[in-house]
Amino acid sequence: MKNVNRREALKRTAYIMGGTLMAPTVAGVLNGCTPTPKLDWIPEFFSIEQAKLITTVVDVILPETDTPAASELGVPSFIEQIVSSIASPEDREKFMGTLITFEKECMDVTGKHFNELEEEQKVDFVNSQHVRMQQSEIDWKNKPFILSVKEMTIAGYCVTEVGATQLLQHVFIPGEYKACIPIEEAGNGKTWSM
Repeated sequence: MKNVNRREALKRTAYIMGGTLMAPTVAGVLNGCTPTPKLDWIPEFFSIEQAKLITTVVDVILPETDTPAASELGVPSFIEQIVSSIASPEDREKFMGTLITFEKECMDVTGKHFNELEEEQKVDFVNSQHVRMQQSEIDWKNKPFILSVKEMTIAGYCVTEVGATQLLQHVFIPGEYKACIPIEEAGNGKTWSM
């Protein structure tokens, strides 16, 4: 199984998304939605099966490496906050529809539910969703499940303390201002946290 480091995953996602974020994701971050790390996370909006699926998918997107996995930092609860509280009823309905489609496609392709797959099969299925997405024209108003979850996973991860301080460049009290310097000199190639 090929592991992609977090920085490379972020770069690839930014490329795929064209630098855009779904409005509910941005609104969620700005309204203070934050991941709540709990090993015993109990969903309030998603069903238990949907919560398990989302938890598994976020860990395929950002698995444990030198930093914790997305689920360890509470990213699934962040996604639930975005979908249940921030997304418009229309966006919520679209997201839930794409979740059902994702699981149905997994059953059609593999004969199993996503959570029943072996770890490598999960990665392969998610990768196949990305390949299919890249080969077709993406309707940004009707993003596929994997793209929506990936976007919210990265946003949720980056607003955690670990994401802001270990994944992104972070200086609590910045030093001197330096204008017009090469990006390599401005944070060791990392994007700045907020």
